[in-house]
Amino acid sequence: MRSTKKHATTHAENSFKLSVGQIIAQKFKLIDKVGQGSFGMIFKTENLETGDIFATKFEKREENQNGMSLLVREIKVLIEVQEFEGFPQIVFYGRDEHYNYFMQTYLGQNLEHLLKRNNYKFSLCTVCRIGINLIDRLKLLHSKNLIHRDLKPDNICIGYEDVDQIYLIDFGLSKYYRDQNGTHIPQIDKKGIIGTARYASLTAHLAKEQSRKDDIESLGYVLVYLAKGKLPWMNLNTTTKSEKYQKIKEFKQQLTLEKLCEGLPKCFLNLFIYARGLDFQGEPDYAFLKELFQKQLQLESQQGLANLEYEWERYPEIKKRKSRLQTNLLKQKIGISSHIQKNQFIKVQIQKFVKIVKIKVKSIKEVLFQIYHLKINKLIPNHLISKINRVEYIISNYSFQNISQNISSFGTSQINNYQISQIDKFKRFQTERKDQRNNTVDTQKKERETSPNQKIFIKQTTTKTERKMAFFEIDNDYRDYDHIDQIANEEVKIVFSNIIPNFGRHKSTSDL
Repeated sequence: MRSTKKHATTHAENSFKLSVGQIIAQKFKLIDKVGQGSFGMIFKTENLETGDIFATKFEKREENQNGMSLLVREIKVLIEVQEFEGFPQIVFYGRDEHYNYFMQTYLGQNLEHLLKRNNYKFSLCTVCRIGINLIDRLKLLHSKNLIHRDLKPDNICIGYEDVDQIYLIDFGLSKYYRDQNGTHIPQIDKKGIIGTARYASLTAHLAKEQSRKDDIESLGYVLVYLAKGKLPWMNLNTTTKSEKYQKIKEFKQQLTLEKLCEGLPKCFLNLFIYARGLDFQGEPDYAFLKELFQKQLQLESQQGLANLEYEWERYPEIKKRKSRLQTNLLKQKIGISSHIQKNQFIKVQIQKFVKIVKIKVKSIKEVLFQIYHLKINKLIPNHLISKINRVEYIISNYSFQNISQNISSFGTSQINNYQISQIDKFKRFQTERKDQRNNTVDTQKKERETSPNQKIFIKQTTTKTERKMAFFEIDNDYRDYDHIDQIANEEVKIVFSNIIPNFGRHKSTSDL
């Protein structure tokens, strides 16, 4: 009996274990496992209906301590920073009886991976450009009343095709530092260090509440590490984590900032001096911090040392992805240009019609109505029939976003509509390719096979209203969520070794 019970338990565990090739929510296929950490796994995922590629993060629900979910915290943050440059965009989120999960844009390698590949040292130009970009990211994050609290190279990625774009990721430890009324959190004592010890601020080591200044200080440690390839407190000879954290704290307390930044330009030292001198509730002067590194870039340029590209852009596979993006952008530009020309051609035809029949019409809809009126009442002279038929043919065979559009604004507003429609097309699931794919899931069959007590929900967050609704739904499930903190150790933090932006990136043969 005992053996049977044990076998049943093992079978139940295996039945919901995630694996490559598995189908999630009837339409998402797990292609490859690209990361794993303390709370779950990350898979490269394909939408079987459209071919779009995402990164999906999974978290086991029963492993949430005290009902707290780092993944749900991250969903809330991603909803807040939707459409900000340099942040992954959340596309869907969901849960079943075993996992919480969400899907986001697929990104390139993280800076830890790229630094290792570059023999643990980036050029000053690359580091300064990374610093400028990250100051921008922190400014945007802080503008949403959020602090990151775990800034490190593992949590900074490049784009998959837009390889010169820097992305800030992994918001499982992020927190609101003030409420919507502008009330700042107090600086209280915490239970332990929150963040990754190697890059944590002194305040974090002292187990105190963090604020914006601590994100800036962590940024400083990250930039020094990227420029030197090491930090003084790395590779310490310790036996326990608590001993290791204590030694790192002592290093940061005793080591002078001048010694830490030895051999580096003054912009690094000045960032630390500024961060440590800032009040707990003080707002960083982001423009001043950016200017520190911009001036250094100018100096490098004057000395002929400036690189126009990041080091990683010379790697063959990254160069190939960048080239593919440039080709796609060129095609898109040509497509938009031809669309404008077509609009202008149609506008000229309409103007000719108005001139021929000598009537005033304000909209395209009125043009078609007038043609119909003239035809039905046989008011068109024989010598004008062919010309008017031509106008009608051109208009009626053109797909309009808004048929009642004003003629005078036709040329520009139609291209705006075109761009919007392309974005919508890019974000939303389409079904037109469904019949063309051999591995498309039979939805009805899957629904019959789904366990009746399995509660799957998928939210598509493409509009501001939908994002707000998604935010409130999550908030209802985790009302006391923002008041819980998680002590994080650097050994158990998830590493994005392969996560990759571009809202759903279509799979190509070069990816196979």
